[in-house]
Amino acid sequence: MENYQKEILFNIGQKIRIERTKKGLSQEKLAELTKMSIKTLGRIERGQSDFVISNLIEIANALEINLNELFIFTF
Repeated sequence: MENYQKEILFNIGQKIRIERTKKGLSQEKLAELTKMSIKTLGRIERGQSDFVISNLIEIANALEINLNELFIFTF
């Protein structure tokens, strides 16, 4: 995986973590809401997983945010 891809995956993961904590959700609760395993969600948050868009849609829905907000990196 190229550095640019790694950076994007990392930034999306950080954004998910930020939004999850702002909502007061644990990884376990978000995993439950998205029907993902905690392991998968953790890997996504750490930028270690190349995911499919349906995963991001589920996460955005569970966080009650628009999908495009996961791509705004202002942190």
